[in-house]
Amino acid sequence: MKKRLRVVQIGTAHDHAGDHIDTMRSLSDDYEIIGVCEPDDELRKKALNHISYDGSHRTYNGLKWFTFDEVLKMEGIDAAVVESDELSLVGYAQKIADKGLPIHMDKPCGSDYGAFERLVNTMRRKGLPLHIGYMYRYNAAVKYCKELKESGKLGDIFSVEAQMSVYHDSEKRKWLNKFNGGMMFFLGCHLVDIVYMMCGEPEEIIPLNISTNNDGINSLDYGFAVFRYSNGLSFVKACASEVNGFDRRQIVVTGTRGSFVIQPIEERTGGPDVEEFAKAHVTFCDEGSKHRFEKAGADIKFGPFGRYTEMMLDFAEIVRGKRENKYSYDYELAVQRILLKACGNFNN
Repeated sequence: MKKRLRVVQIGTAHDHAGDHIDTMRSLSDDYEIIGVCEPDDELRKKALNHISYDGSHRTYNGLKWFTFDEVLKMEGIDAAVVESDELSLVGYAQKIADKGLPIHMDKPCGSDYGAFERLVNTMRRKGLPLHIGYMYRYNAAVKYCKELKESGKLGDIFSVEAQMSVYHDSEKRKWLNKFNGGMMFFLGCHLVDIVYMMCGEPEEIIPLNISTNNDGINSLDYGFAVFRYSNGLSFVKACASEVNGFDRRQIVVTGTRGSFVIQPIEERTGGPDVEEFAKAHVTFCDEGSKHRFEKAGADIKFGPFGRYTEMMLDFAEIVRGKRENKYSYDYELAVQRILLKACGNFNN
């Protein structure tokens, strides 16, 4: 019988925090949530009123609350899930690492590369799993595209075109001023992860992050970056002022033998762990000629799958020692390094 992991969640400020609690609750054979730590009184009050995505219950109902000092003194904890605000993630995680616990930490990994590097080196030195919350790594369409890339069926990848936009209200767009890089830092990080997954580290990164001045708000709500490789170009776009931007989120991966278009990346018609779908179109080059293609390629529908389910199951298996983490310490450092360069904010 597999061991249930006794976990504590640090923070509730992250946009994914509540959904992580709901996901772990749904995975009751894998997780026992010991409690939650939220040092900020206002954030704790807000969390207590958080409603699950499907509207069926209050997410944090019935859970115990601890101070961070109490967490650091706890015995018998198997892992920590760090879900504080984006700029506090690494600081909390470092103290958890010093305590000697495996960590699932949400993204992005802070604005200070040196601090993240120290965290990674601590986890590496102690042999502890560090699991970062880039959930699109576990999206069924992205996983299949990665398989096609690794099998060589797409040929040599020379381009990834990745877009992830939305229309945020004015307060959320003002909030982006917290981050150097604005929307590139906040949402573009997911796409930077995909670009690195498919193409590796670029030779040059050109950040082109600007403000649309929507509603007179001067924040970097339009994130755009170009990644140059010896054999091609990729780009990432993340805009917070794009009407109906969610429906146009897509990833296009192009190689010398085929292309793979994911659109939509996700289509949510129920709770976060009940009805998640993705669609893709794949076209392979005709074996007889590189200039002829199959008539229409193939449409593929993936799902249903949970937005965070596979990710949190992966973490549980890694902590149990049943699975190797596919995303190494050096991999995570590279993603963060590329992201900060795309934000125009890499100082090392």
